[in-house]
Amino acid sequence: MDRYDREERSYERGERDLPDSGSSDSSGDFPWQDSGAGDQPPEVWEEPPETPGEGGGPGGRDGQGNPLAIAGFVCSLVMWIPIPFTAPLFWLMALTFSSIGLSRSRRRGAPHKGLAIAGLCISLIGVVFVILLILFFVGASVFGE
Repeated sequence: MDRYDREERSYERGERDLPDSGSSDSSGDFPWQDSGAGDQPPEVWEEPPETPGEGGGPGGRDGQGNPLAIAGFVCSLVMWIPIPFTAPLFWLMALTFSSIGLSRSRRRGAPHKGLAIAGLCISLIGVVFVILLILFFVGASVFGE
């Protein structure tokens, strides 16, 4: 048994697959040059089954992606579009989704850790920008008398 509790399988080639020790120009020297198989299909090796939680494909380690990291990044970009009364909503969603996506990528090894970090940074830059803008207008109204 291997570490995934799967049965060990033998992938050893049979004698038919080994090259002959005779002349090199005779048919049957290689496994794909079956000399007397006729209409029989060539042997196909069986691939081991994929186990959940393995692989580096689009699903990541746990078989699922990290949609909250992507959503947080997208919300942090949409936050900068000047649509009235929606920037605070998108800022809050970006901050929430990106932080959850980042914690998932750290804890479970989910993909898109970079997008989660970028979403957090962009949304926090937006907050700093809004705070500076508010301070500017407050300062202009106080000292502009």
